[in-house]
Amino acid sequence: MIINGVTIDETFAEAFPMKATRAIITAQNAKWAMIAAQTMTGFATSVIACG
Repeated sequence: MIINGVTIDETFAEAFPMKATRAIITAQNAKWAMIAAQTMTGFATSVIACG
């Protein structure tokens, strides 16, 4: 698949349902916004909630 001239490999395939959400972070500056985002997401690299 090509979107805006960028090739995207269609390789993502999960065998179980997923949910997603969008959050708006407000902060005094970019540093605090990044800290809030990292704190909120924690270990957000695993879809299956591995520790």
